Amino acid sequence: MSEPKNVGYHYATLPTLEKILASHVLRFSDVRFLNDRGEYLFAIEKFREWLVTERKLSEEDADFRVKQLRSELDSRPIYVASLSRDPDNAAMWQTYGGKSPAVAIGFDLSGWATEDAHVKGRRVREVIYAAGPQSLNQLDVQFFDSWLSDNTKFEHWLAYNELAAIKAPAFASEKEVRLTSTKGQPSYFERDGLLIPYVEDSFGDPHGHSSMHTEISTGTDLEIVKSCRKQLLPIVDVVIGPYGEQALAQIACEDLLSDFDHELRLSKVEMR
Repeated sequence: MSEPKNVGYHYATLPTLEKILASHVLRFSDVRFLNDRGEYLFAIEKFREWLVTERKLSEEDADFRVKQLRSELDSRPIYVASLSRDPDNAAMWQTYGGKSPAVAIGFDLSGWATEDAHVKGRRVREVIYAAGPQSLNQLDVQFFDSWLSDNTKFEHWLAYNELAAIKAPAFASEKEVRLTSTKGQPSYFERDGLLIPYVEDSFGDPHGHSSMHTEISTGTDLEIVKSCRKQLLPIVDVVIGPYGEQALAQIACEDLLSDFDHELRLSKVEMR
């Protein structure tokens, strides 16, 4: 099997891996409710600084543009799934696995954002760890410049696909890559007493999701079922974390992932 170059790793516990494989979807959280809820405000503040220092807007005009952005996001949010380019990151193992076995699930991201991504609302965004407002010049500034020259050209999801890529430099070791989605109406899950809005989405052609899920549920041709599973979840690499019983976790992963063309390997991180 040739090795895909565009791979993002989703760190998860073994029970979460089982849920992903059973549902054939990933969860995308409202960008306003990520684990670090200050990320959204940090990105907005950096954007405001960029407007003033890089595009020479007055403080008053910058405040107006930021107010417009926040109003649009509150009415039509963007949803984000966070992955990493690093398949074996000590800090990520501690965060997502603790002392229990965990896995880094490697997805081939090449099919997420297609030529008509603007219609589907799907993007792959490398996170930019912004030390200063000039870091935002790595974004699609042509879009922002077009908006600044003609307010009618504002497209909220394009704006937030850009700003969703901004994060504080203290998190640079995560090597994060984000998938964005605008699919459907949200559901909610509870975390720390809050209700967190989220949507579920799969890889592959969104227009074919329904038929593929139906085929998996009711189909009798095992090869077709297997093909649908691999399109919805293009898993190409799985790393088993350093905590817990790695050998037993490996057996479980081999059973769970039998339908997928993947590499299965053990973490090389040495944990205390």
